[in-house]
Amino acid sequence: MLEFWAALYNELNRESKYFEIMTKLFEVYVRAGNIAKAAETLEKLVDIDPYDQRNQERLEMLRQSRGRFPVQADCRASGEVDEP
Repeated sequence: MLEFWAALYNELNRESKYFEIMTKLFEVYVRAGNIAKAAETLEKLVDIDPYDQRNQERLEMLRQSRGRFPVQADCRASGEVDEP
């Protein structure tokens, strides 16, 4: 559902709402252990606002999550994720 709202706000060029939904989507992906999707979402957040200081905190969340959740094999094979 969050993915739908993110796409809608992006299409409507509602950057502030898009950013807000993307931050929630990032948190959902991290909690679910979907590190690849969380990383993809973080990239979009950085594109929207590269100066948002919370992006550094989000990056740290991703790093910590890699230790809790196994990195998906398809990410390693494609070279998207570096080995620890």
